[in-house]
Amino acid sequence: MTSISELLAAVPPETVPPDPLAAPAQRYMIAFTPRSGSSYLCERLERTGAAGVPREILNKDLMPVVLEQIPASTPAQYLQRVLAVRATGGVSGFKTSWFQLAEFSGALPDGFDHWADYRCVYLVRGDLAAQAVSLYRAVGTNVFHTNIPVDDAARRRLEDLPYRYDEIAHWYRHLLEQEQAWEAWFRERSIEPLRVTYEAVHEDVGAVSHAILSFLGVRGSDEGLREASVFRKLGGSTSAQWADRFAADHAARTGDTVRRSPDDGVALL
Repeated sequence: MTSISELLAAVPPETVPPDPLAAPAQRYMIAFTPRSGSSYLCERLERTGAAGVPREILNKDLMPVVLEQIPASTPAQYLQRVLAVRATGGVSGFKTSWFQLAEFSGALPDGFDHWADYRCVYLVRGDLAAQAVSLYRAVGTNVFHTNIPVDDAARRRLEDLPYRYDEIAHWYRHLLEQEQAWEAWFRERSIEPLRVTYEAVHEDVGAVSHAILSFLGVRGSDEGLREASVFRKLGGSTSAQWADRFAADHAARTGDTVRRSPDDGVALL
């Protein structure tokens, strides 16, 4: 598997500009768990014109595309250049899963200390059963986002995918592992993130966006938020039925209750 260092070493040195770009004055990260509405939220934040262009820049699968546009030769230089190019008004940020952050931090000379000056927004999903089902369906069909057209073949994959408790339980544990890692990191570093949920984003993404801007100390425009989003919900009645079924199956098999409500220990805006 290609490492962060190997990806950067493959960038032709002559394509990397010698002059460093000034780091944005305000930097932030959106710490998320998969299928929590992060792409939709980040698209809305970008539309405010005050939060930069928060994308998934630590994802190794996406880094080659970013490096073609913004060449860099070291992890620290990559971050500085990407955040500088994608800043608005001195503010820039990105979104990251726990595993992405941990791997990228391992490639930085100062490790996790590199993020000390970043403000953190923590995005999770209150209904963990629905989140696990959504992740199972996305991985099982390779249908992740609605900004990419869902053609007839993709719809058939979604319709033909069977309910499988063991596979949904695998993704449920994967989500719990990320939540626990994020919480431990916040606790160990005395970080107080702004906590938001998928449910709050779905209910009023404009209010969530402005709460994040306030947390960052900036103000944005509502004009972009009034424009239609390229994202919409993929889940429907099948996902809802499977979430109920999985929660019941999991309780029967393990005796543990799956979190279903955003009020179960998850702060809402």
